[in-house]
Amino acid sequence: KQERTINVTVKDSQIYPQNPPKYDKIEDMAMMTHLNEASVLYNLKERYAAWMIYTYSGLFCVTVNPYKWLPVYNPEVVAGYRGKKRVEAPPHIFSISDNAYQAMLTDRENQSVLITGESGAGKTVNTKRVIQYFATIAAIGDSGKKKEPSNSLQVFYYYRFGAHYPETHYPETSKIWKAHLQ
Repeated sequence: KQERTINVTVKDSQIYPQNPPKYDKIEDMAMMTHLNEASVLYNLKERYAAWMIYTYSGLFCVTVNPYKWLPVYNPEVVAGYRGKKRVEAPPHIFSISDNAYQAMLTDRENQSVLITGESGAGKTVNTKRVIQYFATIAAIGDSGKKKEPSNSLQVFYYYRFGAHYPETHYPETSKIWKAHLQ
């Protein structure tokens, strides 16, 4: 088979520095030596190819929608993120959820999780995962024994269209007291 060579001429402004190989598939892109569009896209592509769909970028968690079910949302995975600091477990929407939950318990202040993206990016799925996390830790409680989540939380699983603002309320006991959708 004969190889064909193609020469391409580009401007210096179109060339970006590449990160050393030790940064391949890095969990937090804020740690990269060279943080540019090409490096970010390369890292996300490499992680996605290894089915690592969650990646941190500083305080944010970037999700690449796999458009398929992955076995990373069961109660055992929830337990793996409960009470853990961000650096103690791989990037995941459950880590973001637990950080908000722990900050609420520690600081006794309201917390928010913002999920944003293009159409089809997985906003609805990730919203369900945040609610799933809260419902699972509420169902498990301190006893470690799983109970069924309440119907008021299950209704969020079926909400699909329009802007949604699910809200859960916790009294002093740190258990879900009520939840509603605005």
